[in-house]
Amino acid sequence: MGQNILDLSNIESKDLIKELENRGYKTDLVYNIEDIGLQLDYLNGDRSDDDHIKLTESEKEQVLDDVFDRLDYYFEKINSDIQDKILEYV
Repeated sequence: MGQNILDLSNIESKDLIKELENRGYKTDLVYNIEDIGLQLDYLNGDRSDDDHIKLTESEKEQVLDDVFDRLDYYFEKINSDIQDKILEYV
């Protein structure tokens, strides 16, 4: 059983997704604070330096929390869709 334990202390999101997929999980919903930074870089790409959006670490964490707080509907929808698909086999 010890071989099933994964040390997450130094793993990047893409590697975590790969490991989860290797274990049979289907997910693209693995985000962390670095993903907020990547999106900031993208949004700031066409902005002048004076117009760059800047967020503190706390604000980045809040963005992530706010977005994931609204995902309950989608989780319920996925579960409902899975049940509907299972019932197609009956």
